[in-house]
Amino acid sequence: MEKQIQEFYNTLKKFGYQIEFNANEKIQKGLNNEAIIKYVNRQAYSLSKNIDGLKELVEIISIPLNFPTKNDVANVAKLTLQNEEKIDSIQEQLDMLNHSLLELQTEKPSINNSPSEQDRTEARVALQSEEKIDSIHVQLEMLNQYLKEQKETPKVEETNDINQKQKWYQQIWQIYRLLYSYTNSDPRKD
Repeated sequence: MEKQIQEFYNTLKKFGYQIEFNANEKIQKGLNNEAIIKYVNRQAYSLSKNIDGLKELVEIISIPLNFPTKNDVANVAKLTLQNEEKIDSIQEQLDMLNHSLLELQTEKPSINNSPSEQDRTEARVALQSEEKIDSIHVQLEMLNQYLKEQKETPKVEETNDINQKQKWYQQIWQIYRLLYSYTNSDPRKD
């Protein structure tokens, strides 16, 4: 009985191998058939053209219906990242400038008890320098606060608010003028 079961399994195994071999042979013949390959290639080409046409149609339809496309969202994400990097860079520069100004403030010239004309002139210059430094410091703090506000409020679209842009440029211009007047040299030449 056991011999019969063993023969049955061996026959079943041979039969399974034969079916597998025949199936693989048919698959290989089907894959090697040039007509099928050409047909699949034509269908893939026409399908890719249809997909491109649908993408174009979505772009056209999105304009009057006012909804963003995949490209629009990708562009906004890219612009947002660029803006964040620029704001971080500006904040780093402001922090370095603020640190430099604080160092300048701590390096005040000492005034003798018996003030001579030269000592009074130096004191007046030191006072004017300190006032300029304080003014620059206030402007930097305002600009830094403005940058923090801009970073905290995510913008999906670029701002078209002219007043906001003018305020930004005025603050930068004021800092530029203060630095120029403090150093008495044009920073653009350095």
